[in-house]
Amino acid sequence: MPPRSPRYAVTIHRGLAGLAALREAWTRLVTDRPGRFFADWRWQDASLRSLDPDPESVIFVRLDEGGRPVAIVPLKADTIRRRGMTARRLRLPHYDHPPLADLVRGAGDLTIDEILDALAAGLREAKIAWDVLELGPVLSESPLAQPPRQWGWRSVRHRVKTCDQVRGDEPWDDFAARLSTNFRANLKNARNRIAKQREPVYSIAKDVEAMRALLPAFMELEASGWKGQAGTSMGQDPRTNAFYTQVLEVLGAAGRVRINSLSIGGRPIAMQYCLVDGDTIYIHKLAYDESQAKLSPGNALLLHVINSGEFRWVNVEGSPPWFQPWKPEHDDVISLSAFNTTPIGALLLALTRGEAMVRPWIQRIREARAAKGASAAS
Repeated sequence: MPPRSPRYAVTIHRGLAGLAALREAWTRLVTDRPGRFFADWRWQDASLRSLDPDPESVIFVRLDEGGRPVAIVPLKADTIRRRGMTARRLRLPHYDHPPLADLVRGAGDLTIDEILDALAAGLREAKIAWDVLELGPVLSESPLAQPPRQWGWRSVRHRVKTCDQVRGDEPWDDFAARLSTNFRANLKNARNRIAKQREPVYSIAKDVEAMRALLPAFMELEASGWKGQAGTSMGQDPRTNAFYTQVLEVLGAAGRVRINSLSIGGRPIAMQYCLVDGDTIYIHKLAYDESQAKLSPGNALLLHVINSGEFRWVNVEGSPPWFQPWKPEHDDVISLSAFNTTPIGALLLALTRGEAMVRPWIQRIREARAAKGASAAS
């Protein structure tokens, strides 16, 4: 099948210098269609500077129509090993901060097939070799989450997880009616216990100077718990520390960062590092004093944010078990793998399709075994 002529003109930029060259076009695109915080130019810049050990392995594919930018797709080059094969991969860069990614696009509509055609043509012209494109994890709103048509036979699309959120713009009685009786009672009891403590104070910090002063306290609180024991807290990793410090400065100045806290007697027992997209606040990082678990400080602070009335949605960027009693709404997180016609690409496609066919059967077997075990235990 001969390659289709792409609708868009394609240019490729590499690394930090390439990102800097795209700043004007990037800003124009997000002005036309404001995107999620992880598609913000400043977020990308902080990620490359602080989190990526090899910024030059990241390219930015710019799509233009009529001389105007319509989209920019960031891609990171690496290799993967599968069943003895080494495949050349290009993927959307994400660094678990958050585990989401996307392209940046303007006001026009793009189909996934048009994007894949443009990427394939641009990479071929630039002589960038690849076997598989991994476009995910993205929210369902992204054009990258669409089921391909022309590329359907050369791609595999799957649901990675959900991104869960609750409403923050409705009366508490309406919200609480959806919760279980036990969970409502637990929230009420926690709130009453906290009210009896010495000087309980809830705060939502928006000012950069105030948040800058709170950041060390957040890092200390996070390191005091299991993340500190595992060596994964923000303050223990210099690169992560630098990343969140830069994000606070550049996105905080744009009103897109919040640090929320619950303190008892002047000492924080729960804190949240949050990002803001319009009417949505993302609980991006959270920490609490595990010695105060009887007060349920994490849930108490979350309840305060929900009831603040500032945001329509309160989002946790994933589907953690601790959030499920809040009865959240679920948004699918999608990943799409598109395969080149190289020998390794074709073999990898066959292997991936085979695994995708077998996965539901394995899941059903596991569920049947779990149900049998539960029945035997009862």
